[in-house]
Amino acid sequence: MIRSCIIAVLIVGCLAITTDVVNAQELWLRPDKYFCEPGEQAVIEIQRGEDFIGNPLPLEKTDIRLLENWNAQGSQNLLTGYERNEKAVFTCKLDNEGYQFIFFRAPQSYEIEAESFNEYLKQYGHDRYYADRERKGNLDKDVKIALQHHIQLTLRSGSASAKGWNKPRKLPIEIIPDKNPQTLRRGDRIHFKVLENGEPAFGVRVKIWNRWDNRTTIQNIYTEKDGTISTTISNPGDWMVTVVKLSTSSGENDYVGDVFCLLFGYR
Repeated sequence: MIRSCIIAVLIVGCLAITTDVVNAQELWLRPDKYFCEPGEQAVIEIQRGEDFIGNPLPLEKTDIRLLENWNAQGSQNLLTGYERNEKAVFTCKLDNEGYQFIFFRAPQSYEIEAESFNEYLKQYGHDRYYADRERKGNLDKDVKIALQHHIQLTLRSGSASAKGWNKPRKLPIEIIPDKNPQTLRRGDRIHFKVLENGEPAFGVRVKIWNRWDNRTTIQNIYTEKDGTISTTISNPGDWMVTVVKLSTSSGENDYVGDVFCLLFGYR
């Protein structure tokens, strides 16, 4: 995993979050459970860490750009009732039955040590940027990077399987499953399509994480011409599918980018 000594600073905020060694990419949402009953409160923690092992990441309300519960019946703005707390948790009442997801977006900026950033580029298939750094003699130079984190946490309320889970949102980068992830069981096959600005993305490296029984397994798969990858759900537990889009910056950051994480699971 990437070992980065960073100072995380929100792009538009005044609050600086100082950390020691973290992965600049790994930010996700973890629920207390993935299956709820209609009317039940889902308890969700904002986390950051390595190897899909998270620590609470308390964020101010102004640090978050979007926090909503989306389902077939519509959407609910969760940010209005959000309050920062040291446990980094928030709740969502799942009034409607069927497939639902929590959509979260937050910008963060990082200063990353050279070695860690070089490894980051390799992990997410950005060979062009690595070769460019090598050609310019910059492999030993630290970088500044500004990332927009897009996180989609899938949940299920009750037994009904509502539609709406596979609608593209025309984000800079996103992952669309071919079936409702909350209907999966061990041994099932699922396909994911990676889209860039709504179009299939070919040759993009996707990381698939699974955390179960105190172990993390990681798969690295490149998308086909139609933008798809597939995997078998081999274990229960927490699952995360991640893709990173990067570009160089003309501003104070060396790189800017978007990270999309699709989270699902069962226990």
